[in-house]
Formats: sequence, C-alpha cells, structure tokens
Amino acid sequence: MANTCKTCKFYDPSENDWEMPFGSCSRWEYSYQTSPRDLAANEIVVEIDEGWGALMGPDFGCVLWEAK
Repeated sequence: MANTCKTCKFYDPSENDWEMPFGSCSRWEYSYQTSPRDLAANEIVVEIDEGWGALMGPDFGCVLWEAK
C-alpha cells in the first residue's frame, strides 16, 4: 500500500467545481494569523496572502502521512 492521501487519516476528500477528486489535509495550516514562530517542525503554512490553503489529489503523498 502506498503512503498517499487517500490512505492517510489527515486527508479529507471533498466535492469541488473541478472534475478531479481533490481534497484537503488537516496537517496543513490555513490562516492569516499563523506566524512561522508558532509552527511545529513538521507543519506548513500555505497561501497565507489569500487564506485559501491548498488542495491535493488522492494520489499525492508526503512525509506527514499516517494510516487511517
């Protein structure tokens, strides 16, 4: 089994306006208020200027993966 989003407990698949099954990850911080000083070494802030965060497909994998 591959360590990809679709098998990770942090992945949240969602409906969207595209024909692709994108979702989000609860390990990624989406906030205007987050300072890099407030992050743990294994966290990330994405797109803080717009505040919308990030989307990833079910076959994406990363070092934060944990089994469901």
